[in-house]
Amino acid sequence: MSLFDRLASTNLTRLVFEIQKSDEEKPSAARLALVRQEVARVRSEIGGQLQDAQSEASRLRDLLGSADVIALNGGNPDFLKFVLMALVGELTAEWTARVEQGLAVFLARSAGAMVGGRDISLTKEPNPLLLEYLVGESGALHQGLGLAGTCTIRPHYDPSWDVAVALARQMQIHMGSRASAAKSRVVLVPDDEALQAIFLLISS
Repeated sequence: MSLFDRLASTNLTRLVFEIQKSDEEKPSAARLALVRQEVARVRSEIGGQLQDAQSEASRLRDLLGSADVIALNGGNPDFLKFVLMALVGELTAEWTARVEQGLAVFLARSAGAMVGGRDISLTKEPNPLLLEYLVGESGALHQGLGLAGTCTIRPHYDPSWDVAVALARQMQIHMGSRASAAKSRVVLVPDDEALQAIFLLISS
């Protein structure tokens, strides 16, 4: 099920594909204004739908609210982050709260695993313009959902990623205190392996 396909406008879909295939070196001011205007319009429309129990957004919220397992597929981590955290953030906040409360299981592969982690910094394949256009000034560009604690996940790991991993570790130290960086973990997950995170729920 694609939340983007179900909830995005035709115009936003067109803009996203234009950005993805663009060879621009940096965002153009004119297109940036168009994209942000359309993202804001679609987000407002989704918010309005959530007030109507018969709308598509409300049906999706009910589905996510009753699911025992929430699974994220692979693909483009930048685009997946945009959809989950910028476009349908209200829906995402509800189902991630259920995962954190132990009411649902979070399962992910590839790009989905990256977005589920602390951040999505360990990728170089997608067109970097996607994040700049679609996420913009909303805060930490690379921040993930944090469902794997403080782990930054690198799926499909092989030694060719070692330089990027070393840079990511240095960036974590540079961007935060050494104490917080010490708690962060870059988790290298080769193909045919998996990471399991277990939350301990403590009630007072």
